[in-house]
Amino acid sequence: MLLRPLALLFALSGAAQAEGPPLLQLEVAGTLLDVGADGIALVAIEQGDAGSAVRVRLESSYDARLVALTEGQIGQEIILRVCGAEVMRPTLRDALTRAEFMLTGSDAEMQDIARRLHARDCAAELTG
Repeated sequence: MLLRPLALLFALSGAAQAEGPPLLQLEVAGTLLDVGADGIALVAIEQGDAGSAVRVRLESSYDARLVALTEGQIGQEIILRVCGAEVMRPTLRDALTRAEFMLTGSDAEMQDIARRLHARDCAAELTG
C-alpha cells in the first residue's frame, strides 16, 4: 500500500482524547500523532480504475503537525491505527504539505477503514 499526499484522508489532532484510544493515530519512526473525531474534516471513498481509496482530510489546524510528522520520512512506514487497532502500514511516497492524504488498498479494506472513521466514537466501535 502507498501513501500519497492527496491519496490519504485523515484528520490529525495533537490532543489525546480523555478516555480510550484516539479515533485516529499515525506513527512514524516512533513519533505519534493522535486525532480525535473533531479533528477529522472529511472521510470519503473514491473509486478508480485501480480499485478503492479512502481520502482523509484533517482540519487545517493539523497541517503543520502532519507536515512535521512526515518531514524527511519518505520511504518510511506510517502505522495507522483507528480506535487503537492497527489497520494498515502504508509507505510514505511523497512529502505531505497539508493534512490531506489518500489510502489505497482492496475494496473491502477501504470500506472497513472508512466505516471505522465514520463511526467517530471508539467506545461504540469497540463494543459494536
